Amino acid sequence: MGLFGDKKRKQQQEEQAAAELEERKKKEHDEAVEESRKAHQNLPWPKLIPINTLRNKDTGLAVLPEEDDPLTAERKEEVGSLVFEPEITAENVQNLTDTELMFLIDTHEIYNHQSALPNYESNHRVMYNELLARVHKTKQFFVLYDSKTRYPYVDGGFAFIYFDAEHAKKAAELYAKQFRRLVPQARPGENADPNEQGIRPLALFDYFYYVGVERVIIDNGYYRVGIRREEISAPPTFAADPRQIPPASPALSYAMTDFLQEIRWGVKYEKREEVLKRKQERMNVLIPTSKYVVPMLLKDDDNAPVQVGPDGQEHKARRMEFPMIMLKARKNDGTEEDQRFLPVFTDLFEFSKNFPKQEYKPAVFEYSKMLGLVKPLGGFIINPRGQNVIVPEKRGEELLLRLQQKAQNPGQQATAVTQFPGTDPAKNPPKA
Repeated sequence: MGLFGDKKRKQQQEEQAAAELEERKKKEHDEAVEESRKAHQNLPWPKLIPINTLRNKDTGLAVLPEEDDPLTAERKEEVGSLVFEPEITAENVQNLTDTELMFLIDTHEIYNHQSALPNYESNHRVMYNELLARVHKTKQFFVLYDSKTRYPYVDGGFAFIYFDAEHAKKAAELYAKQFRRLVPQARPGENADPNEQGIRPLALFDYFYYVGVERVIIDNGYYRVGIRREEISAPPTFAADPRQIPPASPALSYAMTDFLQEIRWGVKYEKREEVLKRKQERMNVLIPTSKYVVPMLLKDDDNAPVQVGPDGQEHKARRMEFPMIMLKARKNDGTEEDQRFLPVFTDLFEFSKNFPKQEYKPAVFEYSKMLGLVKPLGGFIINPRGQNVIVPEKRGEELLLRLQQKAQNPGQQATAVTQFPGTDPAKNPPKA
């Protein structure tokens, strides 16, 4: 009996010690939560966020009305209280809706800025990783496109995506108050289903690489969170054989879109000319430093003498042919004449808009060599069915000269900004 009694007493002591430890942990937890609550007791729960800081003189900031808030005050209290927890786990957040999760992330950041929250970095990473996982799993996003450029709308370097169409539509209505004509468009996510041929469409974050979008805001106008493109999709240049890397000039594509978007926005504001010149100058710098995809056709040259190759076999000489776009150009005397322009592209995606199934094949050219093809022409057009930036041959030479001057004299001031045709807002005011 004594032996069994000792074992029973020992078991009871262990159970009591475990219960006391659990009670002590609970007390410490509750005290930590209460202390964190007190440090933030004067802070309200976040409300719907304005789409940007631009203030209309008549309507103020562009923000949705309170009745459009998907979260009730009671639900905010339930979800928001998680920020006071010393340890937030994946189980705490995995059943939250997308809006609730982003509300929690916003609250966590705002409250920590006011007064440090416990284990902020590790807890924030748990929430953020959950959001990234959802972005990876999403089959379809809704992206705000600028109707005047037909590219994703960008603001401050960010593009704007939404999990559902209704949120995207209401955000577009807010931007309309700022005279931005934005249209929500559905785009496939990383988890999009393949088509009947088993081919997956170009996923949104892969597409963003080619148009130069590296930062994204999810659900702007509601509870928004910013992420980086590379957190969802690695660039095609990552760990790849250089020979297999598809040609692309994403920085130039972004710069052209950003400039055209601004110049076509029919709103006057202070320092607008400075903003336009700065964005145009960025294009000026990137145009001569970028590579271009040029459509090319190799044909047998029947007029050239037959050549004998190293193998002793006779081969017909081949010549290169390039497609041309005819444009009307105004001469110094005021009359117009037809001039030929070479279409060039920033990437294969843009190339396929013009030459989806034609005999012309893509060839990659450095700027200086591409410019050699343009010498007898009127100039070249970058992405004719995209940004459609026209660069006359003379101005193309000026841009190359600027680049060479800068390389020879890094500290020297560059020559004046080149003005592209049709971009002078004084002569060509953008339409609202």
